[in-house]
Amino acid sequence: MLPIYQNRALNTIGGEIRLLTIKAADEDNLDGQIECELGHYLLKDSSPEYIEFKNVNKKTASLMEKNLGVSAQDPNEDKSKTEKPRTIFKKWLKGFKTKNGQTTTHTESEDMESQSTYHYVALSYAWGLDIEAENREILINGHPVMVRKNLFAALSQFRNMDHFKNGLKIWIDALTINQEDKDEKRAQILIMHDIYQRAGNIIVWLGPEVEEELGENGKPKELDTQEWSKRENDIFDVHNTVTMLEEIGGYYPTELFEEMDDCGDLAQAHQHREVAGFKLRQALVQWRETIQENPDFFSDTGLTYLFNFFDRPYWRRLWIIQELSMGKANMPVVCGSCVTHWRHVRNAALLLHHVCDIINDMTKEALFRNVEETIDTRSHTASHVAGIAQLELLGHRKTLPEVDKALFSFRSTPGIGGGEALRGSTLDHALQLAMDADCFEPKDRIFGLLHVYGIPKYCKKAVTYTDSPGDIFKAFAKDLLVSGRLEVFALLDGCYDDLELPSWAPNFIRPASRRAAPIHGPWIAGGMNTFKNLHLDMLQMLPTHVVDKEGDDLILLQGVTLIDRIDGVGAIQNILQKRIDTKGSAFLVNVVQPTLPKTKLSPKYANVDEKTVKRLIWRTLTCGTDINGRQALEADFERLLSCFAPERPPPNDLDTWTWDFIDSSAELKFFEKPLRDWLEPYRPRPDLNRANHEERKDWGRVSAALAAMKSKTRSRRLFISEERGLLGLGPNTIQPGHIIATVYGCGKPVVLMPLGGGIFRILGECYVDDLMGGDSGMWKDIPDTDRGSIMLA
Repeated sequence: MLPIYQNRALNTIGGEIRLLTIKAADEDNLDGQIECELGHYLLKDSSPEYIEFKNVNKKTASLMEKNLGVSAQDPNEDKSKTEKPRTIFKKWLKGFKTKNGQTTTHTESEDMESQSTYHYVALSYAWGLDIEAENREILINGHPVMVRKNLFAALSQFRNMDHFKNGLKIWIDALTINQEDKDEKRAQILIMHDIYQRAGNIIVWLGPEVEEELGENGKPKELDTQEWSKRENDIFDVHNTVTMLEEIGGYYPTELFEEMDDCGDLAQAHQHREVAGFKLRQALVQWRETIQENPDFFSDTGLTYLFNFFDRPYWRRLWIIQELSMGKANMPVVCGSCVTHWRHVRNAALLLHHVCDIINDMTKEALFRNVEETIDTRSHTASHVAGIAQLELLGHRKTLPEVDKALFSFRSTPGIGGGEALRGSTLDHALQLAMDADCFEPKDRIFGLLHVYGIPKYCKKAVTYTDSPGDIFKAFAKDLLVSGRLEVFALLDGCYDDLELPSWAPNFIRPASRRAAPIHGPWIAGGMNTFKNLHLDMLQMLPTHVVDKEGDDLILLQGVTLIDRIDGVGAIQNILQKRIDTKGSAFLVNVVQPTLPKTKLSPKYANVDEKTVKRLIWRTLTCGTDINGRQALEADFERLLSCFAPERPPPNDLDTWTWDFIDSSAELKFFEKPLRDWLEPYRPRPDLNRANHEERKDWGRVSAALAAMKSKTRSRRLFISEERGLLGLGPNTIQPGHIIATVYGCGKPVVLMPLGGGIFRILGECYVDDLMGGDSGMWKDIPDTDRGSIMLA
């Protein structure tokens, strides 16, 4: 045990915590050893009053010109092309004045020790790897303590900030919790929510602007003049990026939505939300149109800056989902000497996610041109940050008492931040974030969510940190299902694994490359629109679907309609075949042709024409929506079937994945013709540098369709049903003989594997175009008496 913990253990029953005070650096030796004091405090005695950290940034002139592809210095530039992106959004936001965040109690210049109760802030950061040669020494209560290099860099920066010079205390889990004491660690994890809630602010530490190079002796490497110059340029680039994010976020100030909540006039507050919601949604529309119509809106440099900023390890940490969702809009986001606020990053991330189908491709091309690097293995992390941003916004959103809106001069339907940058329920996004985040301890994928907005009320079964990951995953999934939350089904893929989980419990540690892609959209296959309001939980409108069968892994699922049996299946791409965990050697990975005769097709397709079949194919390949879950327009996506070249593109080409998917199932017959015969003549990508405005706009729509297909077909395969001839897209684990079903209240159909005796394994969700509309879809002719109960194993 470290000496700093030996003299006194934490009184965990009494709600005691440790806090660190960082001594200011010696003015004559700014690089001298870091010294801190560690003390014990009762959490209940702290003051949760807000503590403000001011922006610090070396802003540059003409930042938009440098990074967003607009050159003010070029006398020959086309003003008609460059002026629109810079001004189009401001007219939608005219008339609103934003505030800088919550009312502050303390600013940079105040002495924290003058208060009768103590104040503290909490640190949110990435631990990083424990590499002995890179660890650095600090002094705590006079004792030497080794810390990892990222924390050392943070402490080095903080001791030069006014708040800490004036004695502000800070909670840092690596130092304020005895990591060797498992009982203390478990107790502190249980009150982590309270620690972050009572903090005067949460400091987000992204790391230094540029990682410090270490020599063979483990000490900072001495740099020559050229190396110093490059380092300075890299630091300057970080400050450029932050300025760019602040400018982008300014186009979508979500804080406008609640600007009048405390005005004292409830009717005026409601009316303001209606108007602000409309303006913010229009800003989203204008933003997307501008990016689509101006492929050079972002320069390669700007795209690289943004990617590098969001690719920092911090953003993928699992615990930040909870930490950021509990934070305030003006949380300081610190990167080296640069300080901005979370609201700027949040708003910019929401906007970037809104056009992520375009931005992803543009970023991949920019990285490949400049550094010969691709990001095919993961999505742009800005989308991950946008998901966290949604949780933070909803977690702090007030529910205003209802008023009579009949006399309002303006009516609208507000959504998240007044707009619809993201689709899906809060729980759906929280679960997806937990699956995609990085963490060292599998159990943390659940414990890191237990205090995220909207989740605690569903967690009825007590789990402890001593339970196995499998038991924790199973208990968490059962709690959600018994509460009627079927979003769990979106995380299933039908694979077996070492945890031996029941089919209805997701494996939260399965890598993204082995998981079926989620199917987002306003779907109501189960007969009720669980996304009627896209951003409010609809639990009160849903029945209890699951009856818990305590003592075994069987649960009773109610409200199930068995639709049809799967007859034919498409092939699984070669690259994915080894990633499927199945039991038995009879698993079929290649095309299995349907045995269905044409006369047996649904009456809906008795006299189908070619255009209808092609529409059904492109809608199935994209799951009927773009990458963000917005329903696909025929004018935008019908060109998809002309995007597949006769020959396979090069491995690094953006279209290789979609080409491989089509090629693997090219012989699957649908309406008595193989899939390849339904494709249209190939139309290659235009050269955007030479294309005119209409050609660029047209390719923007095609690119969105390709991005949607690439995201939706991950770890999925095509299938055709037996009785109705339905075309669908389901998990790679589906086989002929499996059952397509709908569940009352579940937005998407599911695929079931019959085990006999009314018992099934659930393999996950699927897309079947004719079923997605619920009562308005194909299964409206199935009487309600066909709904029944099944056992899930």
